Amino acid sequence: MNDLKFAVRQLLKNPGFTAVAVLTLCSASSARGQSPARTQLNQVRPTASEAAEPAANLRSLFAARQWFTLREALDSKKSPTFYRGAVAAAFNQADDAEKLLRSVIKAAPRSEQSEEAYELLAHLYLQTGQYGRLKTDLKRRRIEFPDRPDVRRDYAALGPLLALPNQTTTKIGHAVLRHDDGLFVPLSLNGRPATYFIDTGAGISAMSESEAKRLGMTILETAGEMGTSTSRQTQFHVAVAKQFMLGATQLKNVSFAIFRDDQEPWVHLAAGRRGLLGIPVLLAAQRLRWARHGTVEIGPGAARRGVRKANLCFDEDQLMAAVRFGRQDIPLRLDTGAVNTEFYGPFADQFQRLVAERGKKSSHELRGIGQVEVIESLTLPEINLVLGGLEVALRPVPVLLKQVGHKRCFGNIGMDLLKQAAAFEIDFRSMTLDLEGDRETGPTGAE
Repeated sequence: MNDLKFAVRQLLKNPGFTAVAVLTLCSASSARGQSPARTQLNQVRPTASEAAEPAANLRSLFAARQWFTLREALDSKKSPTFYRGAVAAAFNQADDAEKLLRSVIKAAPRSEQSEEAYELLAHLYLQTGQYGRLKTDLKRRRIEFPDRPDVRRDYAALGPLLALPNQTTTKIGHAVLRHDDGLFVPLSLNGRPATYFIDTGAGISAMSESEAKRLGMTILETAGEMGTSTSRQTQFHVAVAKQFMLGATQLKNVSFAIFRDDQEPWVHLAAGRRGLLGIPVLLAAQRLRWARHGTVEIGPGAARRGVRKANLCFDEDQLMAAVRFGRQDIPLRLDTGAVNTEFYGPFADQFQRLVAERGKKSSHELRGIGQVEVIESLTLPEINLVLGGLEVALRPVPVLLKQVGHKRCFGNIGMDLLKQAAAFEIDFRSMTLDLEGDRETGPTGAE
């Protein structure tokens, strides 16, 4: 099983700025010495011999986190419960995932699959802001696996989050807001106005200390540490907004990671703008649609598609998109908090000939929270991709020769690619990303 990772990623990406904070919990895979395969999200297709051994094939697809291929390999309700639960979790079918994975745990409480089911549920609870349920599950894991040091480390490392309440939704509605060419949107916390940016690369919402105090939020004394992209540690606290409103969506108990004001990115932002909205809030809102003419739609839209239309999934705590490059689909993290698109080591490994023939040596400045690191990289002149159904071009193409995020991630999609469309839509109910060409028109009127 891969490392359980809770991420507060890409806090703000101005050109030349990337903040990546990852809190890594050592899990069962470290103890067993497993390493994830560097393969595409949906490249593997079962051979005739694999078809004769479906259980072994499903296991190999799960071990490699080939979520799109695993989804296609499942035979409805005839497939093993564990794999149906794992796929449901990857494609944000939270209720189905919890039901199926709980049944795995109940059937064999101290089995290897039970342990893996607990870890999948942990990711699910982190993504949805269900920290109270996460704490309950971690306590159960300690009882059922008392001799596992990694289970004890998980509990200790997640300490600050385990003091937080479950996020709840009181109202879901559709609203059209204005943006200023980016993804800063107006909202309300504890009845006070703010303007934060939407960041699909963040595993939790975040803000500065002064912002939390301005909003009357109590910063909890318990502190945690996160590793940053510069290989150093930075301290954070947590606080809870009891009342939260984004457009017509109302939530209670929205948790935020709190960082010092003298750190990136808050030093660049004015009061009232020193915050970001992460995955737990965005999943609750269900959908966002950004249009070049100045609007952001938040909340439910058209009827939900079937899950087999999905081109997004969660891999660990990262929102991944299947992106067409040539004849292959490659896994890229979808990160609306990033200005620029980057590629990582697995891309260079997979396309060695392209990189060798066209890549030029360069360097890339990677900024963590308060630190700067210069990373060796290569630069390609141009590549074309099909993203969300639309062909887009990236030029130049930075390829960092250091892995950022988990080892299956080929790169990070930034707003430079998304904004080549007249509009883009991320629907978390159907787990779809759609980019619209210039002939499409958007809604009129905004709040």
